[in-house]
Amino acid sequence: MKKTLLVVALLAAVLASPAISQTRILGPGLNTGRTVYHQDKDITLYSDTVYTLTGLFLIDSNVTMTIQPGTLIKGDTASTLVVSRGGKLIANGTQDRPIVFTSNQPAGSRGRGDWGGVVILGEAPTNQVNPQIEGGIVPGSYGGNKPNDNSGILRYVRIEFPGYRFQLDNEINGLTMGGVGRGTTIEYVQVSYSFDDGFEFFGGTVDAKHLINYSGTDDDFDTDFGYSGRIQYAFGLKNPDIWDLAGQTNGFESDNEGSASYDIPRTQPKFSNITLVGPRRVAGITLPSPDAQGRHQYAVISRRGTQQSIHNSVLVGFQGGYSIRDPQTKTAAQGDTLQARNISLAVDDSASGTIFPVVHSSGADPAGFTASTWFNTASYNNDGGTGVRAPSAVGLNNMSSLTAPDPRPTPGSEPLTAGTLFTGTNLDLGYFDSTSYRGAFDVSTVGNQWAAGWSNFDPQNTSYTAGIAAPEVVMGPGLGTGRTVYHQDWDRVLSSDTTYILTGLYLIDSTYSISIEPGTVIKGDTAATLVVSRGGKIFAQGTPEQPIIMAGRKAPGLRGRGDWGGVVILGEAPTNQVNPQIEGGIVPGSYGGSNPNDNSGIVKYVRIEFPGYRFHLDNEINGLTMGGIGAGTTIENVQVSYSFDDGFEFFGGTVNARNIINFGGTDDEFDTDFGFSGNIQFAFGLKDPNVWDLAGQTNGFESDNEGSASYDVPRTKPKFSNITLVGPRRVAGITLPNPDAQARHQYAVVSRRGTQQSIHNSVLVGFQGGYSIRDPQTKTAAQGDTLQARNISLAVNDSASGTVFPVVHSSGADPAGFTASTWFNTASYNNDGGTGVRVPSAVGLVDMSNLNNPDPRPGIASEPATAGTDFSASTNLSAAFFQSTSYRGAFDPAKSMDEQWTAKWAQFDPQNYLICNSTPNATISNVRGGWNLVSLPRDAYNKDVRTVWPNGGSVFSFTGAGYSAVDFATPGLGYWTFYSSDDEVQVTGDCVESAQITVPGAQWVLVGGLCRAIPTSNVTSSGPGSISGSFFRYTGSGYEAVTVLQPFEAYWVFVTGSTTLTIAQ
Repeated sequence: MKKTLLVVALLAAVLASPAISQTRILGPGLNTGRTVYHQDKDITLYSDTVYTLTGLFLIDSNVTMTIQPGTLIKGDTASTLVVSRGGKLIANGTQDRPIVFTSNQPAGSRGRGDWGGVVILGEAPTNQVNPQIEGGIVPGSYGGNKPNDNSGILRYVRIEFPGYRFQLDNEINGLTMGGVGRGTTIEYVQVSYSFDDGFEFFGGTVDAKHLINYSGTDDDFDTDFGYSGRIQYAFGLKNPDIWDLAGQTNGFESDNEGSASYDIPRTQPKFSNITLVGPRRVAGITLPSPDAQGRHQYAVISRRGTQQSIHNSVLVGFQGGYSIRDPQTKTAAQGDTLQARNISLAVDDSASGTIFPVVHSSGADPAGFTASTWFNTASYNNDGGTGVRAPSAVGLNNMSSLTAPDPRPTPGSEPLTAGTLFTGTNLDLGYFDSTSYRGAFDVSTVGNQWAAGWSNFDPQNTSYTAGIAAPEVVMGPGLGTGRTVYHQDWDRVLSSDTTYILTGLYLIDSTYSISIEPGTVIKGDTAATLVVSRGGKIFAQGTPEQPIIMAGRKAPGLRGRGDWGGVVILGEAPTNQVNPQIEGGIVPGSYGGSNPNDNSGIVKYVRIEFPGYRFHLDNEINGLTMGGIGAGTTIENVQVSYSFDDGFEFFGGTVNARNIINFGGTDDEFDTDFGFSGNIQFAFGLKDPNVWDLAGQTNGFESDNEGSASYDVPRTKPKFSNITLVGPRRVAGITLPNPDAQARHQYAVVSRRGTQQSIHNSVLVGFQGGYSIRDPQTKTAAQGDTLQARNISLAVNDSASGTVFPVVHSSGADPAGFTASTWFNTASYNNDGGTGVRVPSAVGLVDMSNLNNPDPRPGIASEPATAGTDFSASTNLSAAFFQSTSYRGAFDPAKSMDEQWTAKWAQFDPQNYLICNSTPNATISNVRGGWNLVSLPRDAYNKDVRTVWPNGGSVFSFTGAGYSAVDFATPGLGYWTFYSSDDEVQVTGDCVESAQITVPGAQWVLVGGLCRAIPTSNVTSSGPGSISGSFFRYTGSGYEAVTVLQPFEAYWVFVTGSTTLTIAQ
């Protein structure tokens, strides 16, 4: 079955479209018509959100709108996107993720003029004085003296059903450009069903390639007011049932200005490789009415002094051919500043003969000039200028279907054989590609045409419910923006099929929420921090199989504490502070209130890795910081790893938590302050002996009522049960690396400054100090039994020189009759290990020898399993929250590790694993700045190297004889490419389980990794030649031998002769 451009485009859309449903209104609001709205700060539109454009939406001067690939924008009635002079629009889509502007109407109900369109106003020259853009747009000034004006990028963009009609003959075009300069990029843009022109250029110098105008009301390409750009590869297709009710419907239309003139700069566009197909695209099509017959006119109109030149093009199916009008225009043709060369023209005949001339002239002719003679000059090599002929005479492949066109030339047809010319013309060879064919398309397969994958010839029936999510979406103000504040002032959903890059100080504003799907990956740029403002909400609800991962952006082996900020949640529950501001330099950072049941959302099955960006010594962000979070919030199954500050810090609030982990952090596991009164059960903390707080102490628990010893209310009174904390000396024989580490790794528990922190049924081993209770107010709470320590297994480790800190420590004045050691060792409290040092093994955890593979379960007959627990009313544990257990600590000795609450979702080697989202058919990898050996590990639909490695340079293969640039990648083969800076790459597609490489003879071969790690022993040779020696990986500065092939990487190996290499999982 023959494929068409449409089929290929729709297939790409189907394969690439996830179900994303969140929406956002842009502008003054629905049904606001032409109400002006000023976008006065930079804004990014994300592909995981469907936007509805409203009003006259102006991107102000010095403001940039960035639209991510795959984003969908629906236009409300009369809405128009206007880039004001000095503003920028960066709409940089991709072939498989085009940006789509379309109607807000459902499929089947859309029509021309459903909304306004896109207008870009620049600062490049025009031949007008203080011009104002057409379409009733106010303010609409454009033009200037900057021919290199850069108004942004439009690449892989579709604009559908634009051209809102304010009144007859006063519409907006699909894409209107006023004074746009050549610093602007316009490539791969399709306009469909416009109620005016598809593309209109009012002055300016901007160039363009790969344009499509489909089923528009008026002209395909209209140039005026001194436009002097260059356009190559464009396709226009007329609908016989659509025409301009107030004028003429043509292909090209060009004027110097509104009346015939020599005003400068002259309108002098240069077109090459254009295919325009008129309303009579195949024989037998009749136009529906006399009005249609009268208004569907010429393929080309050049008039009013223009110097429009057209080369190497195919113009078929129009009722009239080439119309040249007015003396000024004809003088330009006679003087060869207006050129027509190598054109295949087919003005269609009908039962009553053609309505308009094949070559038409109006206005006085200069002496010695006639239009027909000029067009048919032999050296100009134009065809079809002497009489009517059917479009089939030119030989396009299949134009019978309006919604599935195939405008490629057929083999042996006129566009392929009649000749082209790029030299000796006014075409700039520095811009125009030389081709051997006329028209926009060559004879290669449809899938290799430039229109494949992104264009759409049936927008009326396309179901637009979501954008096409990019594999990587930048959230916030942009990469490298540090602590720049960004306000999310809408509800947002993050999808698991996308990797998100968090940038800046990303604030979820009050009354708004962020919802994160299970399995989603969020990577934090340097200093990036996710902040849920007071009144905002976060719904991060993963699953054991699909945890949500928040981590830094670095590759395995290069990650470190403080790679990014962390997560901060600010709520409205009580604290004991007046107008508190959260720590970490976060502004705005207000928290707290009078609502103990505050609901700030859900954080469940979430990992937070390498947070704690350090602004300066002792001013870091914690892994998970909670300020005034209420009991209505859910915190369960959360792991923080390698934070540069505390793992979890609770500043006031009443939130409860279960199943939480802090691993390898710099400071405390669990820090409670400012009146926090929540309940926490089942928590695990594991210290890394090589990581400690350089500016303070590194402890397990740390709790204060506030900054000085006080009785301020509400009191800090957290209640912990079933906690397992393992300190830096987790097994006998571990020594800390230096005196500073020995001095700063301190206590399992620090309770001070008036806290009433209670700890029950827990295991605390491997710390240099045990239980530290400080300040009279804290001790009074212990004496009064509002601070409790019950059923604790404590093991303060000894060392060759003895312990550094006491097993039970006290500082500050003791209340009468109180001593800390006597209190902790009270028999009825049933604590163990409070009278002297002992090795961790005395407590009996199963295996803590491996930091990256811990087994902190107590043995079946160990102390935590047999020494007793207490959840009775004699304790201050709430039966409504705490689950009764027979064992101390966080883990059930009767269950395997695969049955514990940490199973499947927790990760104790975050340094060395490849962070991927839950999408089963995606692979993510990092590339370094500089040269990289790369491969395509999956059977991606679009194997174009510019899609696979979008930010890299040319991609080169090695053939044995040398290097050659390639356009498409093949799984199993290796390639070279250059990146200017470190980057991340993701590709989606089916997993490639095996690949074969045919090697013609003895040579070095570049072998690519597949979608999973493969031992080099799995690469086999089946020919007379064989593999000789090792596989070599490029490191950026040299080569190293490897034994495993990794996804996305490539490797050199030498083969002794002709053979077939097979790479298999």
